[in-house]
Amino acid sequence: MTKQNNTNTKTTNKTSSKTVGEVWVLEELLAGKTFDEWLNIIKPKVEKFKQYRTQLNDKITPQKILEIIKLEEEISTAATRVDAYYALKCSENTQDSEALAKMTQLSNIGADINNDTMFFGLWFMELKDDIAKKLLDTKELKPYKYHLESLRKLKPYTKSEEIEQIITVKNVTGGNAHSNVYDIITNKYTFKWLGKTIGKEEVVKFVREKDPKNREKAYNLVLGREYGSSRNIQKHCN
Repeated sequence: MTKQNNTNTKTTNKTSSKTVGEVWVLEELLAGKTFDEWLNIIKPKVEKFKQYRTQLNDKITPQKILEIIKLEEEISTAATRVDAYYALKCSENTQDSEALAKMTQLSNIGADINNDTMFFGLWFMELKDDIAKKLLDTKELKPYKYHLESLRKLKPYTKSEEIEQIITVKNVTGGNAHSNVYDIITNKYTFKWLGKTIGKEEVVKFVREKDPKNREKAYNLVLGREYGSSRNIQKHCN
């Protein structure tokens, strides 16, 4: 990922009244495709993945499992590219309404993808030990042996597919949603610090300052304001 100059952040150049800084050039992540074009790539792959459900049985070949894993990788890679692009756009500007809207949309899309594809992982967890071992020892699955073994270790902590799907949806619409709203509101706060007006991220840097007085001041400045504001936020959310 490359960087380029931006006229929105500060520089030490005294010959110009403009301020210059560095921002990410993120277009490489999308590889020349739009948001909708990426979704049109991902959706057919998910539909294809769902068709593998009927092919999962004790006699499945390692070649077929490899085929499934490869498709799962393609889906994950494509979704991650788009998610990374808009996550970094939000990092550039936490008040970017388009990026925030896309992140919300991607959160819902990600939950749908997870719920549509989790059946494979759940099935592999439930395989009998001897069958799983035989598959894991094949040359085809050797590159993914650690991943698949780690997957099986999650069995004692994993619920049924229906419950896992409910948990996924809950994570999107529950605490995470409130947290996102809170971040959107508080990230636009500005603070007076040493005679300057700076953003929250700049103040937070001082919580690890060597000077204990600065650490205390930064904590009190940020947490004091956020605690007072959070009560108002909660009133509006409840």
